[in-house]
Amino acid sequence: LATISCMFTRSYGQLLTARAVVGVGEAGYGSVGSALIASHFPARMRGTLMAIFFSAGSFGSVLGVMLGGVIAAHWGWRAAFGVVGIPGLVVALLYLFVRDYRTVELTPRLSQATHDAGSVTRAIMAALTRSPTMLWACLGGSAQVIVLSTVWAWLPSYLNRTQGLPPAKAAISAALVVLCGAVGAVIWGAVVDRSGRRRPRAKLYTMAVLCLISMAVLMSAFGSFGTSLTHGQQLAWIAAGGLLMTCTSGPVVAIVLDVIHPGIRSTGAAVLAFFLNLFGLAAGPFIAGVLSDAWGLERALVAMPAFGVLAALGFVIAARTYDADVKRIRDQVEAESAIGVVPSGAPA
Repeated sequence: LATISCMFTRSYGQLLTARAVVGVGEAGYGSVGSALIASHFPARMRGTLMAIFFSAGSFGSVLGVMLGGVIAAHWGWRAAFGVVGIPGLVVALLYLFVRDYRTVELTPRLSQATHDAGSVTRAIMAALTRSPTMLWACLGGSAQVIVLSTVWAWLPSYLNRTQGLPPAKAAISAALVVLCGAVGAVIWGAVVDRSGRRRPRAKLYTMAVLCLISMAVLMSAFGSFGTSLTHGQQLAWIAAGGLLMTCTSGPVVAIVLDVIHPGIRSTGAAVLAFFLNLFGLAAGPFIAGVLSDAWGLERALVAMPAFGVLAALGFVIAARTYDADVKRIRDQVEAESAIGVVPSGAPA
């Protein structure tokens, strides 16, 4: 509705307000959607399913930009907002038929005490901060998002400045890299899930290795390690890096949901989203811009993938406490099930 309302705005302030409402809605569905998926499917599939869920957003973004551009060129920007807002309205109506999951109380005390905002907030924060795995997963995920957000934000400018591509062709090439990332997220989500079948914490080690590989590929793509590439070869390397750099998009959400109480999964996913957006999506392009002013854009894009080392380090540290955190949550859920706080059979 907020997107469709943009076609009726008459000033910049009205358009800004409508777009802000769109942002609020987009911020809400990610965390709630993650909790909904986690409640309906077993833990062994979470990395893959979360990757599919968030990759769909990348496909939709590229499709929306292309469709909106065509509509705006023929019928104006107001019509573009009206048309691209319709699918969201249809999906919202379809969600009325999606089977919800039963809300799980956090503790017996909260189920019996008054639910004032202060006590609930304190209980939720205590439950979230009890998991060191969650903290390190958030930091590792944010570091990797710095890498991918930098490539997504600066690749069109890079191709235009260094390769001489016209802005339109540079944007198309960058969009293809985004689509490669969406495909890669699903592939690596499945790989990470499979790696943890025998030793669950191996998922985090796999994520760390993938971060380091993506770093090496992207550094090579942008001219490090003495590589001398033709235009076509460089685009192929960048596409390969795009395929790899989304390796943690789904698994990091799954890891966080594994180590927090089922009653606060939406909140936990929202905290992760806060980390990824503030310290990843926002920080990456800014840091790259500062480095670009100091060293030039090409050197900045060679340096930025080094954040993959920090991502790998965060996941390796998280692996040390992952098994203990999962066991603690499982024991807590089983104890609460025995006294009727958590519904019997609620997925841990």
